[in-house]
Amino acid sequence: MRSALRYIDDVGIEIQLQDEFGNRIEGAVDPKNLLADLLPPAEKSTAYPMLAGIDPCGDTVFNGLQIRRFLSEWVDVVSKARTQEDRELASEIEKLARQCSDEVPLPQCASLSQRCPPPRRGRFVVVRL
Repeated sequence: MRSALRYIDDVGIEIQLQDEFGNRIEGAVDPKNLLADLLPPAEKSTAYPMLAGIDPCGDTVFNGLQIRRFLSEWVDVVSKARTQEDRELASEIEKLARQCSDEVPLPQCASLSQRCPPPRRGRFVVVRL
């Protein structure tokens, strides 16, 4: 069985780590749409709510809180990676997701009397090419 991403069309995707303003920090490109075959089928959407939430027709955004659940589901995707190319893609995506769960650094405040902004969190985005 093929996942909904491949079923709808064979257009590739890019996974991006973005700052809170939508600026791309880093990314991984999947022009062959390998991810479509690694994701669980739609029938398993209750077991994989974050992965099932990836929109096959548009962009999908995960915030720092959602990405923790995503990572717990991602373990099963990594275990399905059979080829070197699949494993490298899965590893790149996991690296980006882990960065999203960490704080995106801000410049240090100039002095203790200066009010420092709260730490920003990144966004993890699946973008259709």
